[in-house]
Amino acid sequence: MIVFLLSMAPAARAVAVDIALNKTVTAYANGGSTISGTISDIVNGTPNPDGTPWSTSTNAWWTGTAPYLTITLGANYSIQAFTVQADDNDTYEVDYWNRATSSWTLAYAVPEQYTTQGGLQTRPTYTLSTPIVTDQLKVFATTGDGSYAIGQVYAMGTLAATPEPACTLLLASVAALATCAERRNRRRTGRG
Repeated sequence: MIVFLLSMAPAARAVAVDIALNKTVTAYANGGSTISGTISDIVNGTPNPDGTPWSTSTNAWWTGTAPYLTITLGANYSIQAFTVQADDNDTYEVDYWNRATSSWTLAYAVPEQYTTQGGLQTRPTYTLSTPIVTDQLKVFATTGDGSYAIGQVYAMGTLAATPEPACTLLLASVAALATCAERRNRRRTGRG
């Protein structure tokens, strides 16, 4: 009976979208310089043109590797890929909050992308070998010339499938009723 009920549920395949779009971004100096610019713009879905100077007000910029940004997603998402626009001659890291270890874990090591144009450059999309599930991301600089900037962060994913407690209770109740009904039916027919 349960298999029948579950088979009646529509099988929907979610399409990956930018789950960081318009989410809350928080800047942390972490003992380093203050992060300048409009930090919320790094998740507004509108990247700066490649070549935009690193210290433009429409991106987040700072000096030193101590400062970092967090993006609070508001729910658990399954993330399959990242695209990052950042200052061309520096490396960055995108970490995710790993609930299993209660620590930040590397998701994407963002490489340098030197161009003669300089400034902000959009890195090629990085597809993860295994999707990650998280509700928070952390972005920071790792190496470079000491002057860092993030223009845009895209995190492509879907809402993680986590059963609600009420749904789990409902399915357990249906299973218990089905078991009782089956036992009663067996007693009536003399099979058990």
